[in-house]
Amino acid sequence: MNKEETKLEGYAEIEWRRKTVKVSKQIIELSNLDKIIDKKVVDFIKKYMREPRYIKMPLWIKEALIKTMPESGIKIDYIEEAFKYRNMRVCETITISRPEEIEVF
Repeated sequence: MNKEETKLEGYAEIEWRRKTVKVSKQIIELSNLDKIIDKKVVDFIKKYMREPRYIKMPLWIKEALIKTMPESGIKIDYIEEAFKYRNMRVCETITISRPEEIEVF
């Protein structure tokens, strides 16, 4: 192996590790998702005295929930042609990057 090949191999390994850390971090964040959403829903009910109908969540969380569909609790409403999570219509966005920024309304 010459110097350039060694350098490229090292770069590829660093990138792979960075992506692995990012994915594992997202999985950890998903495990706390229920707690975060529960708190947001309770706060919404206390403030408005009704249950929220919509949930605004990051696109990557929606995709992760779809991949683990039976366990995650996300459902497809074929009549409205929408995804629902805990009876709230999912509004996915790319502007939210962390689960703590999820909104219910």
